[in-house]
Amino acid sequence: MVTPKLLIRVFSYILLFAMIGCSFKSCSNNDNVIWKDGPFRLEDYDMPSFTILCYQNGEYPNGVYRQLVGDKVCAVGSNVNYIVAMQPADGKRLSDPKNQTLSYYYIKRQPILINKFEAKFEVHGPLTFIEFNKEKSRLGLPSFSYYYTTAYQTAAHAPA
Repeated sequence: MVTPKLLIRVFSYILLFAMIGCSFKSCSNNDNVIWKDGPFRLEDYDMPSFTILCYQNGEYPNGVYRQLVGDKVCAVGSNVNYIVAMQPADGKRLSDPKNQTLSYYYIKRQPILINKFEAKFEVHGPLTFIEFNKEKSRLGLPSFSYYYTTAYQTAAHAPA
């Protein structure tokens, strides 16, 4: 006999598994990739407010992707040691870089291994233009090589 208590328990387990499954898929393994370097990728979901920087977590071709820098990533770059990202700090659209405050991030490419199947990366930021340039000089951070729109090439190099 199915009791209300049993139904609630079954529904709770289904909800729990759905929540766990959704938390592992910040980024996807599909055709939304607009920039890629090794396990790092920038994805665009056809909305100017949803471009995210991710990395592939796991050794499998279809491994789980984890978000590193969220919404509105407008520029990225990489070298052998670091990945850099830039995004508007004020929440404006990516297509309009005029008068925006930009936030800068850098990520060490060397992961911190949690176990055989999972790693995490050190994400530093958000940084201001001045802080980012100090770190760029100190650590040899790369320049930005991909811009969401060409207007960000100018904005990336001008302090707010």
